[in-house]
Amino acid sequence: VILSGPVIVWPVAEYFNSLGERSSKYMASYGMAMSNFCFLLSPNVGMGIRYALEGVIGTLLALGNMLLLNRAFGTWMQGGAYATREEFVDPNVADPIYRSEWLPLCNLGNGARFITTNSTQEFLQQCFMNVHWSSMTDGGIRSAIVLLDLALFTAVFLGVGFGASTRIYALTYLTFWLMLFVNPSSDAYMENPSDPWTQSIMTCIGCFLAVVGQFLPCPNTALGNATKLGGELTQSIAAILESLPFAPRQEIRVPLESALEAPQLWLSDLAGLCGAAWFEDLGVLPYRTRRRQKLEQYVELLGSLLQHMTLASRLGAALTDEELVKIEEKLPALVDVCAHAARALPPTTKISLDEDVLEDLQRAMKDLEEEFSAAVGAFSLTGPILSFTLAIISIASGAVERVKVLEKWVPPAESGLCKICRWFSELFRRLELPQTRSNPSHKLFVFRSTLAMVLSFLFGWVGLERAMVCYSFGAVVTVSVVVANTGQAGFSLGLIMTRLNSAVIGTVIGQAVQQVLAVQTVFHASLFAIFIWCYSVFLIFQILHSPDHASTALPVLAIGIGGLVPWTGVFRVYNAQIEPSAEISLAASVKSAVFGGGIMLVIDLFLYSSARGICEAELRKAFQKSEGLLLRVMGLRASTSAANADGSSNEETRVLMHLDQVASLIPMAKKEPAPRGIEFPVMLFSTVEQSLRIIAIELGTLEWMLEVSSNTALVGQEELGPLLTEIEGFLSKILNSSLVMFDDICKRKFLIAGTSEMTVASTIRRDILAKEYNRISTTPTTMKPETPKATTRRLSNLAHVAARRNSDSNSTQNFPELINQIRAKAKENRGLLPTSDLYAQVELLVSVLATVSKQANQVQITLAQYG
Repeated sequence: VILSGPVIVWPVAEYFNSLGERSSKYMASYGMAMSNFCFLLSPNVGMGIRYALEGVIGTLLALGNMLLLNRAFGTWMQGGAYATREEFVDPNVADPIYRSEWLPLCNLGNGARFITTNSTQEFLQQCFMNVHWSSMTDGGIRSAIVLLDLALFTAVFLGVGFGASTRIYALTYLTFWLMLFVNPSSDAYMENPSDPWTQSIMTCIGCFLAVVGQFLPCPNTALGNATKLGGELTQSIAAILESLPFAPRQEIRVPLESALEAPQLWLSDLAGLCGAAWFEDLGVLPYRTRRRQKLEQYVELLGSLLQHMTLASRLGAALTDEELVKIEEKLPALVDVCAHAARALPPTTKISLDEDVLEDLQRAMKDLEEEFSAAVGAFSLTGPILSFTLAIISIASGAVERVKVLEKWVPPAESGLCKICRWFSELFRRLELPQTRSNPSHKLFVFRSTLAMVLSFLFGWVGLERAMVCYSFGAVVTVSVVVANTGQAGFSLGLIMTRLNSAVIGTVIGQAVQQVLAVQTVFHASLFAIFIWCYSVFLIFQILHSPDHASTALPVLAIGIGGLVPWTGVFRVYNAQIEPSAEISLAASVKSAVFGGGIMLVIDLFLYSSARGICEAELRKAFQKSEGLLLRVMGLRASTSAANADGSSNEETRVLMHLDQVASLIPMAKKEPAPRGIEFPVMLFSTVEQSLRIIAIELGTLEWMLEVSSNTALVGQEELGPLLTEIEGFLSKILNSSLVMFDDICKRKFLIAGTSEMTVASTIRRDILAKEYNRISTTPTTMKPETPKATTRRLSNLAHVAARRNSDSNSTQNFPELINQIRAKAKENRGLLPTSDLYAQVELLVSVLATVSKQANQVQITLAQYG
């Protein structure tokens, strides 16, 4: 409402228009400036600065392109088509009309004609595509240069990858200014400064006002919100950590599992807030930068703790009532350790450890040493108890140790040139869309979008007789907005229709209300201001608080606000007749938007980036990265990449990244048109994705816990070499066979395999199904299987799984003998705490690998059954 003040108070607008032609151009661009301001709406200061920066970058890129196009060829193209236009007189039109030498048209689409034809055949012969081809001169080269410039700019711009705000500003301004450039009736490039300069200045002023608006009446900073939300997350994780020793209890287990799932949304919000906080300090304010960087690393630590607690909860749920009683009797100090570790987690306002809490934690650890040594001497701790205890102690001690490191952390010193280069690299990384160029569908997305932009611009240029006037930019601007907000994959029929509806609704509402309320009376001006207030409040609330409706509400708001402002920036006089051009403009805007949407629908129908194909590619990468993670955790392959700040490996991060992509693509793949009636196997992909996610999390957590443990225990033990080799070979074989079957299913486009098919995948599939059938048929149904002793339960399960390997193994001894030797050796190297106890670490290793083996077998059987 405040920004529209110069329009609502119409004497102000009239005063600016009376100052001269340049001032009147500013008022003529006021509606576009207010429309672009809507795209800068943000929930905090950081996002406001980012959107404003993206808007300025997009505007300057489009402006630079137009200045280059206008000046690069000297006077040959300077001034646009206006400089070489030809004046014509149509007896059916009162005013003179102008014909472009660059692309001579036969009619203007609104009834005005340059060439009169008497039949359709004659029209098609002389005026195909509404172009009078016999009148073409070297001006056609200029037209080709304009189209080539649009195609190159769009392809390079989308190929590099920028945020949605940069896309909207760059593409919409480029297409709008290009249409003015080829319009012989527009003198936008004949004067200095030209219209693009004027509108760019208005955009920069609007971006500045948008940033200033974030500080009034009080700044709503992303760093402040992240600090507050991080404090709530810290309290939640501290409560979970304190309750971990009671995880085996049934009354605690269900609330604990719910508490482990709830903070996931907080972590996602915190990641976005920390990313936005970078734009508040831009990496140049020392104190605020260090505070943000520490907060980012602390949030990463909290996220890893939350993930590791999931494993501890699973281990606790596997304990029996007798084992729970033993823990409470033999290790009562375990509760004190978790309680003090929870208290040691610092608030996000000051990431530092309390010395008194550390002393209490050290006393509790000494008490636990005495209790653990006594329990080990009495041989009263079973394997499940040891693995559960080790998981809890690793989480508690690991959290405290990493907070100590974070408390003393200082950013590395850099020289001036390196610092500048790193700053620009960080800026480009944060402005670029994540995983843009690495997306397998990105090239097709760029080609499809560029083709849609060029075709819609060309059709808007030549027009469509009696349907769409020539030199109309509504179609290509609609395509620009859709391209700016369209994802990389999936058939976007629903998205295009939503954007198209938004454009039509915003255009109709804006221009209709303008014709009714944009009148020079106090009553009408007051109603005009009230309408803007109500219209903006309702849609802004949807944008900021409704993720499902934000993408629809934003175009309706921006296009509607832009349509509310008269094209001169001044209200019409009371009782003045509404010009017929206003009705024509409204109809033309709606038809152009629909036509642009139709072009995108046709192109998208044939060239859409299949979410099915991308989902297959991402899941295939997850299979491959899972094997790399397995090799790393088993210690059989050294990774050249540094571990993450929370201690987890980069392989785990990559696996989860690919699986997140799969999870987000599955709904889009389900909505795609089914080729040959074959529906997308949602259950297959969901099952495989969930199993691989569990495998990655279990292995990553195991690696983190072993790193927290003493290096003298499990790490570096030569006796574990044969066991690790056997386990790695077994699990790698499962993953490899699963990948072969998955590739075969994708190659067949999810069709059922023939009974006579003889391939590697079919052989693997038959062997797996035969073994599964034999296992089910030989399993007794009337008698319960004999339950092994608690001390050997997990190791026996692992031995049973490993014994199912092919008989051609090079191992010189069977698995049970090897495991018994490892357990015997582990009992000779007992420690004072589970973190230094080899036997506890072996039990944890076996427990995790048993879960991994179970999930890998489930993936294998699922793929075999589907094939």
